Amino acid sequence: MLRDCTKFVRNCDSCQKYKPQQQQITGKMHATNVKEPWESVSVDLVCPQPRSSNGNIWLLVMQDKFTKWVELECLKKANATAIARAIKDKIILRFGQPSNITSDNGRNFVGKEMTSLLEKYGISHRKTPPYSPQCNTVERANRVIKTMMAQYTGDNHKK
Repeated sequence: MLRDCTKFVRNCDSCQKYKPQQQQITGKMHATNVKEPWESVSVDLVCPQPRSSNGNIWLLVMQDKFTKWVELECLKKANATAIARAIKDKIILRFGQPSNITSDNGRNFVGKEMTSLLEKYGISHRKTPPYSPQCNTVERANRVIKTMMAQYTGDNHKK
């Protein structure tokens, strides 16, 4: 059965086109102590996609570090206002306020609106070092999301 599955995947055009190679990550990552769901959240933006029928081009990915649960929000603009609103609506109001949020150093994550939201709810903001995507756990989820979107939509992204 394993050989049949392996043969099928090797001969599947869609699988070969969209599935990335699985490689071992080099270097050691330090463990984070997360004791409960939604205590710590990682956020990141998936690069601009083709414009959808609703006018969205950005995808905000928010991942719980404990359960690895992912929440997605489609955005027309990737500014601090839209991101802060999405974090408030999708995370804080649904699951409660996390202790901390991890993001990269992008202007949209360190803007005035984000800073005031985090201060209002007493959430600490952890920023990953520049050019170190491996420090943000949501980056792995981004890879899976991009693969799934590409394979699902193929050449017809607007549907």
